[in-house]
Amino acid sequence: ALPLPLDLRAVLFDLRDNDGGLLSASVASARSLLPRGAHVLSLQKRRRGSLRTVRSFRRRWYHRASPLGSCRRGGGRPALPDGTAGGALGSGSFGCGVPVIVLVNQQTASAAEIFAAALAHAGNALVLGTQTFGKGTSQAFVHLPGGHGLTFTVYSLAAGAASASHPLNDGVAPHVRWQWWSAVSTATAAADREIALAADAALRATSCSAAA
Repeated sequence: ALPLPLDLRAVLFDLRDNDGGLLSASVASARSLLPRGAHVLSLQKRRRGSLRTVRSFRRRWYHRASPLGSCRRGGGRPALPDGTAGGALGSGSFGCGVPVIVLVNQQTASAAEIFAAALAHAGNALVLGTQTFGKGTSQAFVHLPGGHGLTFTVYSLAAGAASASHPLNDGVAPHVRWQWWSAVSTATAAADREIALAADAALRATSCSAAA
């Protein structure tokens, strides 16, 4: 179970200045949060002048498990029935009516963009900040004799299902734009206040849109 405070207003994932990591780790992290069957990522290759989804790999990127699916607030009953709704993140909330906000900036790249885009497209999370870097490709590494190696691009990456995918080489566009003024690496009270202000602005923006 995932206990959450009763007064929790939102769950924040801070991906600012996160330049990524392993593709498999990013997909696994998104899978653990998204509803069962949600499409995390599309792998694409250029064929006949256009990018096409690689069909043989398509099923690999569907969410299968839900280890965080028993989210609880204040130690109460699980908000999501086991095996019914899937992961803890559904319909833009943490399964408990708590909004999910992903913080990004221009240095958010690669695997971090995959995670942010997956939560936004498949989990309806709110992306807050500035346009991300837009790496949008996956590389493979081959070991060569003499301690050398070769890195080359094997796939282009897109968020969402194949029928309505969004290329990640364009970056992830925020739902609510916020120009960060505090240094991300600085853990100060001012930086914390800016995150709180930005999150409040995002929550107000979304509540106004819903009311309209």
